[in-house]
Amino acid sequence: FYKVKENEAAPNHIAYIFLAKGQGFSGVVETMVCTNAQFKINRIKVLKHTETPGLGAEAQTIKYGDNEPFFEGWFKEKNSLKVVVEKDDSSSPDRIQSLTGATITTRAICKSIVSYSELLKKYIEQQVPVVYVGDAESVVSYDHEKAMAQQDSIRKAEAQVTEGGK
Repeated sequence: FYKVKENEAAPNHIAYIFLAKGQGFSGVVETMVCTNAQFKINRIKVLKHTETPGLGAEAQTIKYGDNEPFFEGWFKEKNSLKVVVEKDDSSSPDRIQSLTGATITTRAICKSIVSYSELLKKYIEQQVPVVYVGDAESVVSYDHEKAMAQQDSIRKAEAQVTEGGK
């Protein structure tokens, strides 16, 4: 994941960016997620999937007159630690309507966002070193040894999440 700050001297971060992966109907769905410091979703972007055209693939459909996929907008301002499919919890303020005929895809995206947000929160609470990103375009400072150790930890945690915690 990336920790985004206004500048190198700023002690507080303004956002987190991370990749969430979850098992959809036809395969793994990869979603890039950007949250603010309180884990409210600023934006998601479905990057990769093998979902059924006209159903789960609608997660990437841009409707006429829009600039971004309509589905991605449904996540804005939702809590990434609590986002849930409406069919699973209709009373939650962080509920997302499922794509028509693609509840499994929608659920996979929601669950992966929650799982990876929880993992990120654990890292933050334990104050694990992160790669510093100044403006989300260039790495301002980089400690290769810490980054490699972090990547190994993330890969192990991803494997646990993907395999259902085994």
